[in-house]
Amino acid sequence: MDYQTLLALFTEDAQKNIVSDLRAFKPAQNCGISLDDVLQYPQYTSQWIVDEQRKLGTRHSMIATSLMHKKLMKAVLTPWVASYVLGEQPPTSNLSLAENQPYTIIFPKETAHYSGKMWLNEMSVAFAEHMAFFHRLSPDISYGNAALAIAQPWIILAKHKAHGQEVAHSVQAFFQSFSDPLRFALDWFVVEKHTLSGAFPHRNSCCLKYRLPNKEHCSTCDKIALSEQQHNKYQIL
Repeated sequence: MDYQTLLALFTEDAQKNIVSDLRAFKPAQNCGISLDDVLQYPQYTSQWIVDEQRKLGTRHSMIATSLMHKKLMKAVLTPWVASYVLGEQPPTSNLSLAENQPYTIIFPKETAHYSGKMWLNEMSVAFAEHMAFFHRLSPDISYGNAALAIAQPWIILAKHKAHGQEVAHSVQAFFQSFSDPLRFALDWFVVEKHTLSGAFPHRNSCCLKYRLPNKEHCSTCDKIALSEQQHNKYQIL
């Protein structure tokens, strides 16, 4: 896997979206917020759910809960996994993606006995437990959201028609050491068309976005048959 290419593609396609996601979770004090505080005190996630529900214009709080969590996982996990995969080391404790970033998510400091992949797994589990206990969100949904966030660099590679078998092997190897709920939250399939091939995720849960007016299922949703997903991806290769 050419990780320099991955870095270029990730920076090009994902950075603006991640900064936008981070901006959505700005505390009122406009300052740093520790992930430990977010996990320990439900007022942060409760307020973000209210904000998401208002933004979506829906009376269904569970939809807002799932979609808020989906954004939060992308804001927290994707920068970490990109730095870990690309640089083979965790980011600094105060990872910053842009000079005008409204606040900094404070990451725990790495120790010699604590790997980045272990942190990704434990953070995914901690948020799944937090969302289930305080907000009644299904752990299956939480692990699906977290897995998609972790898989973002490989998903971006697929968009650029990187070799499907290589991408699938790389991402599956990365997920191998995770706990089962996270490890099996996504399945990967390879589609080949002439000289092109791509690897694509199929999640084993649904984020509930389709319940909003005028919204369809996400392309990775488990409510879309795998055969239909394969056909759809073949058409875009």
